[in-house]
Amino acid sequence: MGRIFYRRPAGRDRARSAEPGQSGTPKIPLAAPAPVP
Repeated sequence: MGRIFYRRPAGRDRARSAEPGQSGTPKIPLAAPAPVP
């Protein structure tokens, strides 16, 4: 229950909103959240 809820909105919702929206800004923080800060 915890993994499905956390993986669906964080994996499918973010991956789809980042591709059609911006293929550069949302992909950097999602794939590399360490070099951001």
